[in-house]
Amino acid sequence: MVSFDTTPPEVRIVFPENNTYSQNITEIRVSASDDHMIGEVKALVDGSTWVTLEFDGEYYVGKVNLGEGHRHHVIRVYAYDIAGNSASDAVEFTVIVQELSENTTLSQSSVVLLTYMYYRYYHKTLEEFYNLYNQTIDMLDNETLNTVQTLVDQAKAEYSWVEEHYHSLLQADIRALIHMRKAYLYIKQALTLLQNS
Repeated sequence: MVSFDTTPPEVRIVFPENNTYSQNITEIRVSASDDHMIGEVKALVDGSTWVTLEFDGEYYVGKVNLGEGHRHHVIRVYAYDIAGNSASDAVEFTVIVQELSENTTLSQSSVVLLTYMYYRYYHKTLEEFYNLYNQTIDMLDNETLNTVQTLVDQAKAEYSWVEEHYHSLLQADIRALIHMRKAYLYIKQALTLLQNS
């Protein structure tokens, strides 16, 4: 054990990314490094399943089974060095087996379920965004503030489009799903920008 080492390792999820995928994800790839030596890299998948990643000469990799169907996933990776210092990185992504366009054919129940899912994610992320925004606003430079405001405006415009065209999410069609997903992705991008500032 390197008792004098207090510097945590560096860790970054290479794959998957914060994105929407049209096919299932079966592998995690992570870049991890340390001034001395990496002891272990583990991933927590959807808050319930631990996967130990193995070094392949370039990345730490592991196989994951996310199940079938359209779902949102969260993977958090933890890297530990031999002194016991740790660091983490996280990624959120969605698997939708078909690409979304206005010509996409999904069952009505799938469209409603996915639209509602993004509706919930939007509101949860919006709340997280404003909590962090109020804490960090005095520390942000003008460029970051402008970028964040643009992303929030885009998110609210997408959300408003759904509100204006649908009295209830139970009426959602593929267009509602596309706009609600964009609303979530914009506000998520704004939150990530604040977190990294």
